[in-house]
Amino acid sequence: MYESLKEWIDVPVTVKPFVKRTATGDKVFGDSYTVLCYPQGEVNIVRNWQGVEVVSHNHLYVDGNTQITKLDNVVFENEDLPVQAISTFYRDGKPDIKVVYV
Repeated sequence: MYESLKEWIDVPVTVKPFVKRTATGDKVFGDSYTVLCYPQGEVNIVRNWQGVEVVSHNHLYVDGNTQITKLDNVVFENEDLPVQAISTFYRDGKPDIKVVYV
């Protein structure tokens, strides 16, 4: 299953890496970069990095080596979206696929 899923990871998405917060709490981002994903539109309730239940409207499957954190934002379908949660599938003890919930 995962091998075929990796073949579908071909849709570009922009990652805005979190750098810091301003004195007022706004996020500051570094230089954006593009990665490939396999998007799946599905509504789920997930726990964010603070442990709060939030609604995720899309899952973005990315390669396991993709550098993305729970504080980053992604631009998908022209929407700037915060990462709600990330889960990882492992193969042979290494990250194989990450699921980014936005």
